[in-house]
Amino acid sequence: MSALAMNVDKVMQGATAQAWAKTLWAFGRHEDAQAGRLGQGGMAIVQAGVAAVRELANRDEVQPQNILNMLQALAKLGHSADVGAIHDLAAALTRQAGKATPRALANALWALARIGLGIDPGVFYQLVVAFTKQASKQATTQAPANTLWALGKLGWYGAAVYASLLLALLHKGRDAKPQHLSNALLGYAEAQHWDSSVEGLAELISMQDEQQWGQWKEQDMANSLYAWAVLAAVGAAPASGCFGKMAQQLFGQAASVCPSDFNASAKQQHSPGAPSGRARWPARWWLVAQQEAGASL
Repeated sequence: MSALAMNVDKVMQGATAQAWAKTLWAFGRHEDAQAGRLGQGGMAIVQAGVAAVRELANRDEVQPQNILNMLQALAKLGHSADVGAIHDLAAALTRQAGKATPRALANALWALARIGLGIDPGVFYQLVVAFTKQASKQATTQAPANTLWALGKLGWYGAAVYASLLLALLHKGRDAKPQHLSNALLGYAEAQHWDSSVEGLAELISMQDEQQWGQWKEQDMANSLYAWAVLAAVGAAPASGCFGKMAQQLFGQAASVCPSDFNASAKQQHSPGAPSGRARWPARWWLVAQQEAGASL
């Protein structure tokens, strides 16, 4: 990789934005990159790719999908590149948002949330506006759910936008997977926002049948219970109604399906050498929800 980095200008001279996006996407799937071991050679190639696509994007000579692929690649790599470059890529995408699909816009917001840079809020607003114009007719349940999650992670909040996104999900609610439901609920929790649409989401979750509950993973339950605990703790959600029923069912399912998994990860969390990051989240969120349950259920 170091040898390639030394000759990257020659090898990729005149390369299209699509070629660069595919190159960085391939890097993101590399074992060393996923482990955070890009090395100087890998970093040099990433920086060269970002600079090349940024220049093309500033001239609006890049298709929305190629910008999206680049942002997703950077999110996978855990590499934020230059703040100005990320902002320019996001701004170029907003200028062409009308040409992008709801899924592409939702994935772009997800990627920006993963990258975690302080992008101009106006950029997010334009992406969300473009998304909501298309979501009700074209989007799957995954797109509005991931958008809510991304906006919550980014700290961007707009009551009308949140309600519109959730209603788009509920409109096709029967097709929603557990992860879509939990991501939407988590987005509301991150914003500490409540409206009547959340009651509809809670009702949809509480109406899951035995076969549907069997599709819920530990992470989905933990995310949903954490979201419930946050909204209950800040006083945003009512203690009764569908929201309370949803919490009771989630606790019951978690206790019956995977109590050993939660307990094992909870013990590991408090032991020396416990894993960091996402591996610790289920246990941490489960414990937070259990503590809140003592006061609310």
